[in-house]
Amino acid sequence: MANIKRANKKKPNYKRIAMVLGLIAAVIVVIFLINHFKTYKGYRVISEVEIAGKVSETKYFPLGQGYVKYSNDGISYIYDGEIAWTKAFEMTNPVLDSNGIYCAVGALKSSEVYLFSSEGEVGVINTSYPIIDVEVSDYGVIAALMQDNNINYIELKDKDGNLLAQGRTSFEGSGYPLDIAISPDGTTLAVSYLCVSNGVTTSRVVFYDYTDKGDIETDRIKAGFDFEGSVIPTLYYADATSVYAVGDNVIATFNAGGKVELKDKKEVDSEIKSVFFGEGKLGVVTVDEEDSSLRRVSIYDKSGKIDGQFSTDFRYQDIEMISGGVLMYSTEKCRIYTYDGKEKFDTSFDNSVVYMMGIGSNKYILATSDKMQIIKLT
Repeated sequence: MANIKRANKKKPNYKRIAMVLGLIAAVIVVIFLINHFKTYKGYRVISEVEIAGKVSETKYFPLGQGYVKYSNDGISYIYDGEIAWTKAFEMTNPVLDSNGIYCAVGALKSSEVYLFSSEGEVGVINTSYPIIDVEVSDYGVIAALMQDNNINYIELKDKDGNLLAQGRTSFEGSGYPLDIAISPDGTTLAVSYLCVSNGVTTSRVVFYDYTDKGDIETDRIKAGFDFEGSVIPTLYYADATSVYAVGDNVIATFNAGGKVELKDKKEVDSEIKSVFFGEGKLGVVTVDEEDSSLRRVSIYDKSGKIDGQFSTDFRYQDIEMISGGVLMYSTEKCRIYTYDGKEKFDTSFDNSVVYMMGIGSNKYILATSDKMQIIKLT
């Protein structure tokens, strides 16, 4: 009979594993608490570039590992403190969308959309009618909302300019389109329509399926939702399946993966002052119901639940979601809060601030009246 050797298997030391996992969890909690409660007193300038031209018309946004600076006369990509590429154009009233992978830029009422990546210009997409809004997916699919002779059109094209889908809407039929949002994979388009019937205003949020080519037909509609008495001018894809719809008196959250479902709907009694997005979250600023001199900032997660809320007396010109918090700034001051309202940074600037944007690791783009700086909080 053959001898069979059995390896002595050592039993896992579950107690030891539990101790290690507990230690890791404790370290994570400590790091979180340190970051949460840490405050900053100042900042240092990492890099600085003089700005020429009309600074008030210059904007910035992240793209790839760097960021883009654009204005009416062109667009530049800046990486590691150097200008990697520049594209010159003359564009009045630019319409722009960016997802961090691609950015699409077109002039209002024009029929051209420039598509860029961090590598440079990808191409120029020609639309069939003058554009009033554009959206771009993670795959470079362009969704254009267009208007001609009071008729609205929707057109989808890939990054090579090939037509994927096209259709038209009318106020008497579908309603007047207020906003569009395209899914990251470019296969689903959400459209918010304004409808008026018998003196009653209704917003209709419709989801279209573009997994194959063709015209916009009824059978392309995945789902539609009516919000009577509401005007919904803002749609946003937080991720591949989560969609926010924000109106004058309502906040809705949808699950658009597969069958589209309304996950959450909230009535808003106070006047909405600002809406902002980032980190997969939605931020809404309203007038504080208890003190009208204050502003109430509410942060919602993808399920529509409150992730943080606080009131502030800060009078901002713009507000932005950053990692773990909220950035507010005016022409003279800046303030940073955590989602639950802990003040992490408050400072005044020597020069008039035109634009400010978080770019990670406590770093920010700070554009003043005469220069653009990258700063780091200290």
